[in-house]
Amino acid sequence: MSNKSPTSPEEWLTHLKDKKFPVGSKNLTKLQKQLTSPKGAIDGLQTSILAEPFIGFMAISVANQIAKNNNSQIKTPAHAVSMVGIDGLTKIIGQLYPCTFSSNNRAHCEFLKQVQISYEAACIAKFWSIEKRHSNSEEIFWITFFRDAVKWLLWFYHYESMHELQQKLKQGMSSKKAENDIFGCKIDQLTVKLFQHWGIPSIIIDSFKTDNTPTGSELKALADLTKDPDHIPLDPDDRRLNFLVNHSLLFAVCASKLSQIANKSGWGSQNLENYYKIISAALHCKQAKTIRAAHAACVESARLFPSDFKVPLAKHLLSPDLYIKKKTSIKPITTSPLSKLQKVTHSDKTSDKECLIYAIKTIQALIKPSNQSLILDFDASLKKLKVSLQFGFNVQTLKKVKWDPDSKILSQLLQKPSAIHLDKRKIEQISKHLPEQVHTELKHNNGLILVSFKTSKTSWKLIWIASNKTFSELDFNNSKRISSLLSKRFSIN
Repeated sequence: MSNKSPTSPEEWLTHLKDKKFPVGSKNLTKLQKQLTSPKGAIDGLQTSILAEPFIGFMAISVANQIAKNNNSQIKTPAHAVSMVGIDGLTKIIGQLYPCTFSSNNRAHCEFLKQVQISYEAACIAKFWSIEKRHSNSEEIFWITFFRDAVKWLLWFYHYESMHELQQKLKQGMSSKKAENDIFGCKIDQLTVKLFQHWGIPSIIIDSFKTDNTPTGSELKALADLTKDPDHIPLDPDDRRLNFLVNHSLLFAVCASKLSQIANKSGWGSQNLENYYKIISAALHCKQAKTIRAAHAACVESARLFPSDFKVPLAKHLLSPDLYIKKKTSIKPITTSPLSKLQKVTHSDKTSDKECLIYAIKTIQALIKPSNQSLILDFDASLKKLKVSLQFGFNVQTLKKVKWDPDSKILSQLLQKPSAIHLDKRKIEQISKHLPEQVHTELKHNNGLILVSFKTSKTSWKLIWIASNKTFSELDFNNSKRISSLLSKRFSIN
């Protein structure tokens, strides 16, 4: 599947109209065997066909092209399969895309999830239609179900575009603007064009047009007929509203919306109430009956169309929170300064200077008594020792310091990797071997840690940590750990 997406409605139409519909490879293989079996019969194929929505969808498309001169259109897979026959089904199978759906593939997961949401919507519409005593409740099921076929296709072939759409909607952008930004038009408009190209029954196409379905203001007017959930809604006086409450497409539109909202926000969403009110007006019943029918439909959907890719809405009825991933308050894991330094020293994206700066910060965080830190560089070939980074010193004073790498204490540190922990008494003993300006600083110190490590054949680094307090054994050990991490970063083997 290509990641490149079209940029205009015309491009999307051209791109999608010839796309092969994805079908589970196992179900497709099973169906192929059934078709070639001597015992193969149309009646025995129904279960296999119903297991794969796009087989039924394509059968309806082909059947309507065969019967396009007839007055009545074919709206159900069962009718379509009987029309195209075994030979027709064999040709249809050859035009499908056999897919091994994977739970590790985001496009596959979302595609199958959306199919399940459509099954739930279809069952809800059918149950409401039965309550209305419509004679075409089976047709209403398939009209509702196949309304979202283009969205399924988009999730399968263009997951990134649909994911981007979802993000825009979460940020508060209107669906019209978000869809126009990505597709150049509304998905419903694209759906109408594609359905017309595929020869899908006009009744399904009509569910996207406002001739037979309510506008936003009409939906509000219908909801307003239900003043009290415990009372039967008022009869609409308006002729147009009366037409809408008696049209079966109202169930398809409202069931699709309700299923999407319930799956996204749960059964407790306040946005569901308006649709309960609208359908109660259509059924001329109390809201409880409308809600009960929707719940029963979801149970029926879970029983007839089980899936591993989505938790059924029916299970959410047991407990609204039971199958929703809660945002648990997890205590933040505190990473030690040494662990952070280790990560920095191991990173290729971090410069050597950044590592040294972070080492100074680690000294401050980990060795609490420290109030002065130095990192010095020594080049043996040039016999030059200079300050690379410092913390807590007077900068002007440091600039005047003339470091002598041959002095007694420093020469020991710069001949082999070493670590020295000095208390007040020892500081006084070695201070005479250090530059005068440093000697002055050391008068105020009660603790000094010096650690050295080699960075190349002729280069060394020296860490100087001083404090007006005393250092503990842990402080000394931590300084050696810091040196060890830097050594691994800078050493040249």
